[in-house]
Amino acid sequence: AVAAPEQKILAAPDHDIVYATAGSVAGARAFPLNWHIFQTPAELLSLAPGAVAATFILDLDRLRGIEPMAQLIHQMRRQGGNGVKIVVRERSARLRYNHEMLLMRLGANAVIDASLSFSRFLAVIDSLRDQVFTRELPGSFDTALRSAMPPAASGYLRPQDYCAAVRESVERGAAIGVHSALLRLMIHPQLSHLEVLRKIRLKRPGDLFSADDRSVYVFLFACRQADIDSTLETVVMAPLDELFEGQTRWIDDDVLVNAIDNLERRLRHIAAADFGPLLDHGPAPAEAVAAESVADAVAPVAITALPPAD
Repeated sequence: AVAAPEQKILAAPDHDIVYATAGSVAGARAFPLNWHIFQTPAELLSLAPGAVAATFILDLDRLRGIEPMAQLIHQMRRQGGNGVKIVVRERSARLRYNHEMLLMRLGANAVIDASLSFSRFLAVIDSLRDQVFTRELPGSFDTALRSAMPPAASGYLRPQDYCAAVRESVERGAAIGVHSALLRLMIHPQLSHLEVLRKIRLKRPGDLFSADDRSVYVFLFACRQADIDSTLETVVMAPLDELFEGQTRWIDDDVLVNAIDNLERRLRHIAAADFGPLLDHGPAPAEAVAAESVADAVAPVAITALPPAD
């Protein structure tokens, strides 16, 4: 038997209707007959109160920040109810993991990666037609938004401050279901701490590093396990094996916090220097800035223009 909410969606007259922004389908030559294209997200929002089971597709671009998109999705979900499908398609911007989870928490059914072909994109939309939004919306939009934002601190912190900041970041991420990564990179004995630390360039808010007497500790806020290696390549300005003789990674929140607790206990019994005053916090070299662009909160993606309407 089909549950009542699902039955209502299946029987809704707009069950197969798709409303999409022009930006979300830029470059497509043809659309299914049940698709209706609008120029602005505001036009889609105006349709939400009368919708029962329609699909709304929004595009994320570099000019619109995460906050307007999050607020739009939250309003659309509250006005349209649990039967409508809200999809965000990355186009000229790529979301950070914590921002993606924020949009899902505020009402989005799915976020579609920019690399997905249009035919695969259509298949994903089709697979969502019978979906019901079952997550509980947060009572306060502002509170949900703040919980998704990484701490303002970034870069190097003295060891004791680093431990406190990492613990706070893990708690913040847990509020929206975001996981982070902690890495211990063991320095080659023949290298000095300072020459190794000067090779690390963390710029994203929430990404932190520090050192004890033997290792560098790197914390990557809202970083998927699959993205750790590529992120390390962009933030360490030398091959890893030239600087480090080994590494340990902590992914699960409980295990990560336990590792920080252990580090904090060690710091009470060892002489761990504060390298902050000796590190160059000036502009990074041009090649470093270029490499780190993939780790920005929003990264550019090439798109093509929407063909003229018939």
